[in-house]
Amino acid sequence: MARGRANGTLSRVKRRLVDVESVTARSVRRFGPRVAEWCVGTPDLVARLTSRCGLSLGGPLPDGASSVTLRCRWPDGTPTVLKIGPERALLAEQARMLGWFAASGRVPSVLAVDEEAGAMVLEEIGPGTPAENMPAASLPQQW
Repeated sequence: MARGRANGTLSRVKRRLVDVESVTARSVRRFGPRVAEWCVGTPDLVARLTSRCGLSLGGPLPDGASSVTLRCRWPDGTPTVLKIGPERALLAEQARMLGWFAASGRVPSVLAVDEEAGAMVLEEIGPGTPAENMPAASLPQQW
């Protein structure tokens, strides 16, 4: 009984962090009405993923065109971002792409992926030095 109450409280907290109306409006424009059911379930999905990964939730981040992102902390305190989206295959592909470029040090590290849920946990990155303020010799030649 106490566990049920705790899960209900956790779910209410997630609902405050995930603006379901905004997520639905944005997602339906992009994916069509079939995505509305996924949008309604985002707070519960966030609750399951944060519980399973041991994440502590921070605040929401500006959402992209096709995802919901929340600032979190890994169990050891590492700042992270939980990213979820209705296009599970796209998120899985993004995670693979980030893995390919990981050695460059120019992309966030992927700390966890749940392809079935359409979710990944990324290292949080902060603003750095703008490229125009860096010595030309330090910039990648492909730019």
